[in-house]
Amino acid sequence: MKPKQNNFFPILAGILTTLICLGLIGGAIFVGVFYMQNRTVVEIPDTVPASVEQVKAKCADGECIAGCLAKAAQAVGDGIYPTAMDPGAESLLVSYRVNGNELLEPSYHSASAKLIVYQRNNSAHHRIWDYFIGVVPLEQRPDLAEFDIYAGGESGAQFSPTDDGGWILRFNVLASTDSNYLTEALVHEYGHFITLNPTQQTQVGAGESCGQEPLYECPAPDSYVNQFFEEFWRPIFREWAGTRNDTSRNYQFYLDHSDQFVSAYAASQPLEDIAETWTAFIIQPKPTGDTIADQKVLFFHQFPELVELRYELIYGICNYDLPK
Repeated sequence: MKPKQNNFFPILAGILTTLICLGLIGGAIFVGVFYMQNRTVVEIPDTVPASVEQVKAKCADGECIAGCLAKAAQAVGDGIYPTAMDPGAESLLVSYRVNGNELLEPSYHSASAKLIVYQRNNSAHHRIWDYFIGVVPLEQRPDLAEFDIYAGGESGAQFSPTDDGGWILRFNVLASTDSNYLTEALVHEYGHFITLNPTQQTQVGAGESCGQEPLYECPAPDSYVNQFFEEFWRPIFREWAGTRNDTSRNYQFYLDHSDQFVSAYAASQPLEDIAETWTAFIIQPKPTGDTIADQKVLFFHQFPELVELRYELIYGICNYDLPK
């Protein structure tokens, strides 16, 4: 798990720096992300694509995305919450059962007194949830079983599977004050669902071994992760493997291969690289360069179902407004 600030990760103007964690907590795998970046001021457009078809016609290469992100950020607004003492270790505050677009039956977990104000701030929780369901259509988030709010720790958002094939979306309420971050983190975590859900995995029986590189579980041969890994990670995998659990060596690995990654922290591991690249695929214009990082973004464009999903998410971002 990476710290939020690290001397080996200077924030350079114009470069997106991500802090992402992959941890084992309570027997469940959590994949999380935390972003920091310098932002430019973008003018909010008077009009945006009013349908998915208009996105295809007018924003196929992401021409509208910067303005749409600014418009969505204005609609979501920056959360203003009481200042808390450093919460320290990650603390799960509340779990909501998900039923379609609804959050039901909040289950409040044990929390320190200084975190109660965040635990009981249901409007803050719904601010995050309403934006997520406004961007990602209901039919595109099957088996989402739970929405969790937590505070503290090193990540800003997390994806976790359930034992029965569903998934959990988790968000650090203390990281939700930045409306731009909400978009990036939610798209990133949704990317983990797209690439790690059961349809992307091969079941391995007792005594059997995974025929592919075991990533998360055992990726199916034709899964997005396995194809991405074989095309972009196989040549550098052994070199990367020597940098695991060593922040300074991993950052040097990134510097040695910086043209291969859309962000510094994408170099942390293959699963985070594909989620970071997915995020760039959704919320950045289609690349026109020829770096390996550009090729990774273009990798997603070869899948018609993902291109169509990209149009839907861009439409959701462009047209998001606060619930009435």
